[in-house]
Amino acid sequence: MRRSEKPLKRILACVILCMSWIFFVTTRTEAATINSVPLATDDVWVSGSINTSGEQDFYTVHMPSDGWLTVGYQAFDIGDSYIEIKNNDMTKQYKRDNVYTSSATSPITRSYEFALEQGDYTICIYGCGSHVGEYRVKASFKPAENNESSSNDTFDTAMEIGLGSQVTGFLSIDDRIDFYKINVPYKKMVRLVYTARIPDSYIEIWNSEYVRIYNENIYTAAEDKPIVHVFEQMLEPGTYYIKILPCGGNTGRYTLLSQEKIVTKSIKISGKNKVVAGKTVQLKASLNPANVTDPTIEWSSGNTGIATVDQNGKVKTYRAGRVNITVSAKDGSNTSKVFSLIVTPKKMDKPYAYNYYKKRLYVSWQTQSGVNGYQVQYSTKKNFSKATTKKISASSSSYRYFSGVKKAKYYVRCKSW
Repeated sequence: MRRSEKPLKRILACVILCMSWIFFVTTRTEAATINSVPLATDDVWVSGSINTSGEQDFYTVHMPSDGWLTVGYQAFDIGDSYIEIKNNDMTKQYKRDNVYTSSATSPITRSYEFALEQGDYTICIYGCGSHVGEYRVKASFKPAENNESSSNDTFDTAMEIGLGSQVTGFLSIDDRIDFYKINVPYKKMVRLVYTARIPDSYIEIWNSEYVRIYNENIYTAAEDKPIVHVFEQMLEPGTYYIKILPCGGNTGRYTLLSQEKIVTKSIKISGKNKVVAGKTVQLKASLNPANVTDPTIEWSSGNTGIATVDQNGKVKTYRAGRVNITVSAKDGSNTSKVFSLIVTPKKMDKPYAYNYYKKRLYVSWQTQSGVNGYQVQYSTKKNFSKATTKKISASSSSYRYFSGVKKAKYYVRCKSW
């Protein structure tokens, strides 16, 4: 009989021990529930104190939407303490920090930021060992302002986005992946613009057979310094999935814009096609169709010695001649347009003339660069009727003696060509 009594006593002892542990856990949970108080996200300090060894203070923080939760903790004469940030049912811990060597005259302040989903979160504060004393705690909230569906974390639950729409997504500590899908009804050029504010993330594109066709790592981004990445490809009809995921423990916002890329078919250039050397002329380019996805263009000059053009279409001329001004679309369509501009010579200054007694007329003029030659006219009539015209090559000297003139007053004019 004694042999059978020992196992029975052991079983009873185990039952009593288990009941005691259940009672202890229940008591701790009830105490935690009783001590838990709401903590507003208004960034205002709330004072608290740990008065007895083993005491724990609990605070509940509510996040009305996805975003960033910032918790501030300031330890005073508690000396050595712990702060923990957990989910509402305290099954997951986001942070546990030991703050020690604090005092009433030298408090220690810590700040913690978390990218979290909408919901309630728990803050727990307690002393290390027998340490007791005062502290302060506060919380603030910044919304992510995202509009992606909350359950888009698999191929089957991918959020559908139409071509021409944009979505703002948010990857948090608990939401580590987002899926989207687009339907391409016929073969077309698709453009996806991924603007990353996550420090290090990936964008992947998968076809309807769940084969990855594109993968790109976007890094060194930040909330205040986003990085824009563009995917452009001619896609066959079908369903395509876009997968956004972080590298490591990175979190943050992003935007995804889905477009059908409309390319340039033709370009029209308007503006004066004739200008005097030294003057400027403004040209304007119009793209067809007007709603091209990427309206970026590039201007260039075929002869910068005659004229140059800036990227706003403003042409500056230097000397006479004919020059081609070209504008090219930069959207991958290889569309361009050439504009022929005629630059005429500048108006010449009044030439110098002198009638020698030996029936020779001396005429000199100021030369110009970029001209083929000069035309000199002289006449005894002010209206240049019955004028004598002489053409002189630009490579010749800048003066001439004209013979066969009579001793009289002559009117002289000169122009370049």
